[in-house]
This record gives sequence, structure tokens and C-alpha cells, in this order.
Amino acid sequence: MTAPGITANEARRIAARWVAESSPDLSPQLYEFDAGFVVWGAGADPQLGAGRGVIDRETGELSVWPALPVEVVAQRYRAARTSLPRPRAAGDQLTQVRRDLDRVGTPATITYLLIDGPPVTARSVKGDSAPQHHPLVEDALQRLPVEFRERGYQRCSEVVALSVALLAEDARRAGAGVAPTTLDEARKRVFRGAELVTYRVREPADPQDAVLGAPCLSCLAMLAYFGFDVAPPEDFWAETDPDA
Repeated sequence: MTAPGITANEARRIAARWVAESSPDLSPQLYEFDAGFVVWGAGADPQLGAGRGVIDRETGELSVWPALPVEVVAQRYRAARTSLPRPRAAGDQLTQVRRDLDRVGTPATITYLLIDGPPVTARSVKGDSAPQHHPLVEDALQRLPVEFRERGYQRCSEVVALSVALLAEDARRAGAGVAPTTLDEARKRVFRGAELVTYRVREPADPQDAVLGAPCLSCLAMLAYFGFDVAPPEDFWAETDPDA
């Protein structure tokens, strides 16, 4: 039976890949603590600007921290993890991380969403991992006319990005004792003036790698629904938009 969180062996594999991507000459190191694993590359000479990575034990998510003593990094990560409201993930991150360890993570798409707040990065959902969208996004997906539901439309990185942004906003609101985001607030405040760009992720030798990818018809509809300046077919949401 698979362990409920990232194991030390899995963390070593994640660390090895992370270190190899930026500093292939360094040796990956691992420090385990209750909330996860601090990882870094060790070599003969200190690397200018080198930081520490922290792999979350529950989700497998890797974040980058300053190159402080590992005990200090662990302490700061633990404090940040417990003091700030953590948004619910838009998918099963642990399953996705484990899938990436055993399989090539391409083809895929990555979406960058720039909003009034921390930028959002989201990847298309693959394999056995199912998306777990924000209620507003899930409701919009249910309303989406059947003829505009392209294959895998619920797994697109653009749709995941919408959920990630709304889940993060709801976490902040919950911490302040405020009710979850309404559709009107999502349109007029969360996504007001937002910009979104999607890139294809392919094998390094593939000429389509890192090429801009246009949203599919389903994603165009979803973006229009949430107030983005896009042009889906006329009257796309005329019969399904509760605020139309």
C-alpha cells in the first residue's frame, strides 16, 4: 500500500532531479523533518545564489528558500505552513508528483495567470490524478454546453489556473473570517485585468516545446464566463450563465 505522504526515497529522487536541472555537478543532499524534506546541492565550491528546496511531506510540492542552515529553513517552513491558511489544491498533487517520478511529464501545457496578487502557475492534469476544482469553476464546467466540451476540457491548465486562483483567494478570505468568493466577485475583482498565457511542454528536441498554446474552445468559454477579454462564439453562455 502506498504511503500517505512523500517517502524519504521519493524525496531523494525529487531532490536529484531538482539539483541536476540547475547544477548537475553537485550532489543532492536531504534533511528530513516533520513537515517534509530540505534538499540542496553540495559540492567543492559554494554556489553563488544557491538556495534550499523544501519538499512538502503531504503534497510533494517543492518550494525554494534562502540558503540558510537547514534547521533554520525547516523551522521557517514549519512556521509558514502553520501560520498561513493553506488553500485546497485543485488536484491530487501527491499522485501527480509520483506520476512524474516514474513517467515523462510530457506532453503537457503550463499556464501562467497574472492577477492582482501572487501569480498563479498551473499545469494540465494527467493520468489517474483527477482535478478538484473550485466550486465556481466546477459549476461553470457543469453548465458548459455539451457541443463545446473538448476532450479533456476539465484537465486543461487554463481551467486549473482559474481554480488555483480562486482557492487561494478563498483561503485568504477564510483566514480573515470572510465568506467564500462569489461569481460576481470573481469576475469583477479576482480576475479583473488578469492576463493569462499558456505554453506547450514537450520533449527538449521537439520544436513545439515552450511554444505558446492557444486556449481550446472549452477554455475560451470558461475564460469568457469569468470575465476575461476573449471572444468565444456569440451568445455562448446565453442560456447557461446565471447572471446573463
